[in-house]
Amino acid sequence: MMHIGLIGSTSFYHLYKNEFSKHPQVAISLECSLLDALNNTSNFEKILFQCEYIFFEEMNAPYFNLITSCLKNGKHIIIDSLSITSEQIHEIYSIAIEGNLTCLILNDQSYYQLFKPFSKEINNPFYIEMEVQNNNESEKDLPTHIPQTIYQCMQHVLYLFKSDIKQINVKSCKIFSEKIDFISVMLDFSNGCCVHLKITTLNTPPKHTIHVYQQDRIYTLDLIEKTICKNDNTNNQNNQIVTHINTTSEKLQHFLEVVNHTKTYTHSLLDRSFALELSGKILKKINSFNE
Repeated sequence: MMHIGLIGSTSFYHLYKNEFSKHPQVAISLECSLLDALNNTSNFEKILFQCEYIFFEEMNAPYFNLITSCLKNGKHIIIDSLSITSEQIHEIYSIAIEGNLTCLILNDQSYYQLFKPFSKEINNPFYIEMEVQNNNESEKDLPTHIPQTIYQCMQHVLYLFKSDIKQINVKSCKIFSEKIDFISVMLDFSNGCCVHLKITTLNTPPKHTIHVYQQDRIYTLDLIEKTICKNDNTNNQNNQIVTHINTTSEKLQHFLEVVNHTKTYTHSLLDRSFALELSGKILKKINSFNE
């Protein structure tokens, strides 16, 4: 039996309580709020004492010490959503590795079900084109959501392949407003792949697509419509519609797959750290270009 402590809001507790109830090998032993945990109340101390796994609703800078405290007490960690610095991620990673512990970030599986059907077919892509368009009036200030958009795109790239970055080229423009409304980023990787990312807030329909070019075939992913299209030059385009992306049950299933196969899982930490570092390099280029 796997004993889990939940730390988060009441809605978070009820959401995962319902999902965990479908798995007889899992028992929710205790729960408390993030505020209780932060104040080191008796509820949090009981969770540390009684639970093998501790499941956090979210983790950002104010709660960083909670994670390290749990790991130093020999607890495996699951985090639904994480927002901390690359340096803090490396610290968590080091503690988890030293203690032979799992630290799993479920939100990093956001597009797992969409990428999974074709990821095994990806073999040495030589060009990837990513395009994000957003014409939401409340988000017209492109710089406010550039970091998150770039970070998400880098996570998608890292899901397809792992390679060091060789060169970053950036171009940004003010086309229809006084603020930047178009950014082009060209990334050259050591494995020979070139990634072109375009982000715009021009007056166009919302769009989030990824085109993957490799020998003998082209894949097109539409992350809004949740479709995959494979073109292998046979005049037959294979469209596969994938639904239920990033649902609670899918994230929970991923967690169970991990803990059933290994006690130590920290890959999502390394991927997130690499994506953050790469995003930081891109943002630095964007800022220097516009100075």
